[in-house]
Amino acid sequence: YSSYRSKYYFWECVVLLEKLAVVVVITLLQGLSVSLQVLVAIAVIVVDASLQVTFQPFACRMLDTLQRLSFYSLEVTLFLLMVATLSEVATETTKIWVLAVISLVNLAVLGVFVAAIIMELKRLLLATLDRDQKGHLTWQDFRVYLHEKVQRLKQHRIAREVVTAVESIYGRCIAAFRVASS
Repeated sequence: YSSYRSKYYFWECVVLLEKLAVVVVITLLQGLSVSLQVLVAIAVIVVDASLQVTFQPFACRMLDTLQRLSFYSLEVTLFLLMVATLSEVATETTKIWVLAVISLVNLAVLGVFVAAIIMELKRLLLATLDRDQKGHLTWQDFRVYLHEKVQRLKQHRIAREVVTAVESIYGRCIAAFRVASS
């Protein structure tokens, strides 16, 4: 529950109820038209998105934003799929355009998620490696971090042998590079 703000410790239960609602709706409406199933599923997702936007339960604002973006893209995807199935507009050209728009929307969402992951990795690297706390990484920060890890590894007998071998190879590579560059 640590990803939620303390007053929303129960939010995982809300998420499970949201999933259960979608499954129940689709199951109960199984004998009816697919269009009706999708419309009711959209309604459930709209309620889910409204709850998420209203309460913003995540401790991290980025997670709230990503969750909201996921709901919106799901709503758009389902709506556009419904449009593609309407007999009044369901020409082959319309279907191709709808699928293209759906693909672009979902690729854009995927791009936002990848960007968020990259930002978090950068933040994690800075928090882990930035020894001088200047907000950027230097080779010195990286060397200090590696040196600390190597020292910890040397405390274990098997790891000490591996580290010694790697240090030897690294030393030879650096010497060869210096000779080649001079």
